[in-house]
Amino acid sequence: NGISIRGMPSNLTQWRLEGVSIVNPNHLSNAGTISDQPSVAAGGVNMLSAQMLDNSQLHTGAFPIEQSNVIGGLMDMQLREGNNQEGECTLQAGLLGLDMSMEGPFSRNSDVSYLMNYRYSFTGLLTNFGIDFDGESISFEDFAVTINVPTKKMGDFKIFGIKGRSRNFKKGVDPEIASSVFETPDVLYESGTDILGLSHEKSVGQKSSLKTSVVYSR
Repeated sequence: NGISIRGMPSNLTQWRLEGVSIVNPNHLSNAGTISDQPSVAAGGVNMLSAQMLDNSQLHTGAFPIEQSNVIGGLMDMQLREGNNQEGECTLQAGLLGLDMSMEGPFSRNSDVSYLMNYRYSFTGLLTNFGIDFDGESISFEDFAVTINVPTKKMGDFKIFGIKGRSRNFKKGVDPEIASSVFETPDVLYESGTDILGLSHEKSVGQKSSLKTSVVYSR
């Protein structure tokens, strides 16, 4: 998930969620880097499943006026609202992992809806069953949730959160057959990411709207 735009390094790509800059939202940010050092804005897998995403935009230049502090590119991800009419459940299995999502209204008489998704890595499942990837084990998991609260006069509120964890262990290569000294030591990489936010959108007249978002990420 390292995005290079106009030849710029991936650490100059800015990630945003609901219009606000966030920390690197990718699992395994050390994937594919020299000496397994973590990168600032890249990684192996995005923490947001496709089940959670709404229309998102990748800006490569001539940025809109509301975007700033960008040198390379900008990936602005939007979270979709849950179904406010009936409850739904989705189970998905693929190369990335086992994906489970639920969405629906909080009650029959309310338009307030929720959407949540949990994912566990496919490689982590195989490792738990004892399958060895040539001395390397890779696992990650993430949980994301959005709660949409529409109102008649004050606009729409959205509460959202993401929690991600990843772990990568690679056993060192025997010095006698290693092609580089960087391959000889064992490598253990663990990371955790937490994102919590609130957004508010309200129509202003017939052709305009005002959107405000605040996000805490670490």
